[in-house]
Parts: sequence; structure tokens; C-alpha cells
Amino acid sequence: MLKTAFRFLTYDRSNLLGILAGIIVSVVLVGIELGIFNSMAENAKGLTHNYPHYVWVVNPKTQSALQLQNLDVRVGRELQSLPGVQHVYPLVLTTGSAKSPGGTKLSVQILGIQAPEFRGGALSYTPSTNLLDLINEGAVIFDQTDLPKLDNMRIGEHLTVNDQRVYLSGLSRGMVGFGTSYVTTTLERARQL
Repeated sequence: MLKTAFRFLTYDRSNLLGILAGIIVSVVLVGIELGIFNSMAENAKGLTHNYPHYVWVVNPKTQSALQLQNLDVRVGRELQSLPGVQHVYPLVLTTGSAKSPGGTKLSVQILGIQAPEFRGGALSYTPSTNLLDLINEGAVIFDQTDLPKLDNMRIGEHLTVNDQRVYLSGLSRGMVGFGTSYVTTTLERARQL
């Protein structure tokens, strides 16, 4: 029976090659789609992906991780008083738009982190990046993968975020958002922007 089936398959070799090519292409396309899905799922985790051992406290009225509601400062003080809590790091996350000197616009998530610990941002930065430069007036950090979207700006060049002039003080690695780019700066500057 297997001999008959093999003879039937090899009788018309052009059909056999077409069927095999279709199967191979289908398997490759499914693999590509799974890779895209996994990448999107990783990017959708956002900031929490970088700090899995942290407890993220948000306002109970928050319905989307991309639109966090304000949280009273007193909640942070209460959390700091709990046994087992080592540190509390405030964070500001809001939306905006960036515009490069060449006129390219980019939707961004403005991430404000507290100096000098800078917890809640990227885990790694390029060697030319000094996190303490964020304290300087107008300093922001973009991810290195966002440079092509910003006309390949260099560190030290100026751009606008929400129509306010800032400059690129450094580049992060692995701070990729889901559909938007992260702009990292200090808490105070994030509130201003």
C-alpha cells in the first residue's frame, strides 16, 4: 500500500514539487508570524518587563497601563512604612509627541524617573550615556532603536517634546514600547513636558 502511495505521489513530479513548496512556504510564514507575535507580546509588557521583581502600584481607577491615573504621594509614604519594603520609587508616565530638527514627528511615552537612583527606566545604556546628565536642564534619553525615526540625531542635538525644547543626552538599550517610543527624563521635567 505504501508502495502504491509513493508511486502515486511520484507519478506527477511537478505537482509533487508544487505541494512540497507550498508546505515549506506555509511553515516558514507561520514561523515568521509567531516571531512577530512573540515580539509584540514582549513589547506590550512595557516597563514591567525590565523590573519583574518590583511591585507596581497604580491608582485603582487606572484602566490602561498606557494611561496611568495620578497617585497621591501619601500612598508612597504608606508603602515605605510597610515591613519588607526596601524602597519606593515614584514614576511619571504620560503621552506626548516628539519632533526632530528635520521635522519628523514621533508619538512618545514620557517616562519620568527619580534622580539619582533612576529606577524604572532602561536596564542598560550605551557607553556614551551618563545618567547623571539627565539632571541638566532639558535632558532626555531615547532608545537607540528610535534614532532612525528621529533623522539619526546625535547626542547633544536639540529636538522638541510637546513643543518644548529639549536635547538628547543619551541612548538606552532595550527600552522599546508597543507602538510608541519611550522618552526618559527626570520626574520634574516629565511633569513639565
